[in-house]
Amino acid sequence: MIGSGWNLRRLLNVVVLMCVAAVFVAVPLAASANPDVDGFELEGNAAVDSGNDWHNADSTALVFTGFRSDPTNDDDTGYGSGLTKDTADVSQWTWEQADVTPAKSDIVNDYAAAYVEDGNLILYFGQNRQLDREGDANVGFWFLQDGIALAGGPDKGTFDGSHVDGDLLVQSEFTNGGDVSGIRVYKWQSGGIVEVTTNVGECADGKLGTLDACAIVNSGTISTDWAGDITSPYFFEGGVNLSALFPQSLPCFSTFLTNTRTSQSESADLKDFGLGGIDTCASVKITKQATPSDSTQFGYSTTGGLDPASFSLASGGTQSYMKLQPGNYSVTENAPPSGWALDSLSCPNVQNPGTSVQITDATANITLGFLGHVECTYVNKRQPQVKVVKVFLPANDPGKFD
Repeated sequence: MIGSGWNLRRLLNVVVLMCVAAVFVAVPLAASANPDVDGFELEGNAAVDSGNDWHNADSTALVFTGFRSDPTNDDDTGYGSGLTKDTADVSQWTWEQADVTPAKSDIVNDYAAAYVEDGNLILYFGQNRQLDREGDANVGFWFLQDGIALAGGPDKGTFDGSHVDGDLLVQSEFTNGGDVSGIRVYKWQSGGIVEVTTNVGECADGKLGTLDACAIVNSGTISTDWAGDITSPYFFEGGVNLSALFPQSLPCFSTFLTNTRTSQSESADLKDFGLGGIDTCASVKITKQATPSDSTQFGYSTTGGLDPASFSLASGGTQSYMKLQPGNYSVTENAPPSGWALDSLSCPNVQNPGTSVQITDATANITLGFLGHVECTYVNKRQPQVKVVKVFLPANDPGKFD
């Protein structure tokens, strides 16, 4: 009797374990839920074929850095001595003006662009270097939230700015001067870099696809609008799905920095860099116009987490909200001061997919998509006034008039 019950319990446990195993087999990893992103061509060249590519990024991207040039002589600005490593904070980096050596680490151009594809925010990035196949090399792409600038000078100094949790680093390795041998994605977290995904690889079928990030180099000589012909493998491009890496809240990147180092080690000394701005966030701007224009203040209230939640503007004043997440917001003009009335509310500047405005009386209901931007103008006019003046002739006449 005891033995039969024990066997029954064993059988039930086996059944439960099999069911649990079946559930785990049936549920895919989160990374596999990414859409099949294929709008921007990642095939190791810049030519536009069936989708978008670098040759039309200036007219198709939500934001595009342009093809930034980096000197390849004594006028170049590269990393200096000290803790110039990806594992160190930006504030610990140094720079110096000098010819960057070896040539394999010398950047010629860099570029980045943002697109919304299949409901996801995608960053594409690229770099081309001097033609030198000697030894291992490594390229990196930082997307930073803080504004980064060079300090000191005239020929050496430090970096002004710091890392913020959520800063993104994409690295790719080259072995023996050859093709892409690996791609890694890190974020800055609690004072260091942490690898955030393994759903990465070399770009296949000319697209990012369902990967979180991919990269590819040119397999033959290609023609470009910005650098002429580039031989293999000195043109590098890649893409990263920000929506997949940050499903809860997207970082607001304001700086794009690309770099090189001479080995595959994460702590290798950095060599060359290119530095510039990029804006991946949404924004709202409110402008006040009043007739006649004077110092009268008009009050406003907001929803959606805008900070400040309330504000006041006089004629000619503006209130801007930067670094906003996609979502719903509203701005309402409060009851105007005595003698004034709201004449009109218009939002003529509405930019980027998924962004819209609905106006109801004194309220602008705003929906911001990725990199959405909205500008609204409130116009108030002073209401007509009637003033009655009584004149007595003679002036000392005490008469009264109704």
